[in-house]
Amino acid sequence: MMLIWQLNGKQNVEQITKTEIFDDVEFSKIKITKVLLDDFIFKAYEGKAKIDFPIIPGSFSVGIVSEFGDDATYEFKKGSRVYVSALCNCGECYDCITDNEEKCSNIRFSGRNCDGVLKEFAVVSNKQIFALPQTVSDKDALLLDIIAMGLSVIDNIKINGGEHVVVIGSGIQSVILSQLISYYKGIPILVSDDKSIESLTENAGVYYSLKKTEKTKKQISDITGGRMATKVIYVCGTDISTECISEFASSNAIITLTGFDSYDISLNLNEVMNKQLKLFCVKNGYGNIERAINLIATKKIDTTFYSFKQIRFNEVGKYLAESEKKGFSPCYVNLMEL
Repeated sequence: MMLIWQLNGKQNVEQITKTEIFDDVEFSKIKITKVLLDDFIFKAYEGKAKIDFPIIPGSFSVGIVSEFGDDATYEFKKGSRVYVSALCNCGECYDCITDNEEKCSNIRFSGRNCDGVLKEFAVVSNKQIFALPQTVSDKDALLLDIIAMGLSVIDNIKINGGEHVVVIGSGIQSVILSQLISYYKGIPILVSDDKSIESLTENAGVYYSLKKTEKTKKQISDITGGRMATKVIYVCGTDISTECISEFASSNAIITLTGFDSYDISLNLNEVMNKQLKLFCVKNGYGNIERAINLIATKKIDTTFYSFKQIRFNEVGKYLAESEKKGFSPCYVNLMEL
């Protein structure tokens, strides 16, 4: 039996015990040591996220291999420290059965559309576990799926050296995207409604960080020499209207909507048509975890700009309840201290 946190409905979270069966050579049993408590968990707790209850929350985690399946293509040993990716292909759709699993139309996302990892042990597909080098800390590893999705965005838009790219959004994902744009020789312009974003971007080395106001369009015009941005990325979850996308974009620009969760966004396609904008949508970074690990291990992504509060496993329910009054901040749950 193991301890589990389970969301049963709006403002209804409880700690339960459950047995998880481990009997498949393509799966491994992982002792979970740290889990990121992200914004989605709190929105689900508030009843503001599209989710089927009951569900075990938790998408991003680090752990230690407890038992390993006999799949010969994997060489982890008992005790190996690993990152457990939130994503796994369904294995059933057309793309999966034709060996194009990276295009899976029904990606399983832990803690979103299937049970997550906020529990002592997790039995997960071997495809979801990745060995962590000593140069990647547990805290940094919790960002790997976020970095991987950023890489998927970069792969889609294909940045040219010196090209201005506007990122509309708030929080860690927007800052990481801006860093990736710089790494691939673009010039990021981060537009946010987050009061704390300026201090975050300053620490992360992002030069252009604009607070969204009525003057933002003029500021972007000045930065780009009147051309506006040839690439615009909108990170779902921000309170900034999608109408800004076409305002900040040049004609024939490439725009991308990205985020693990879309939160019922809408987009005025008339403006997209008028400016002949090209639209991409990126909802995950499937297949990019190893690249993300390498970026952190080689210090190409600066993660010192943020810090997460740490809570104990048995404090999860209390933390969510208190966040309704004080406001929610992402934190990580330390399962080494139950």
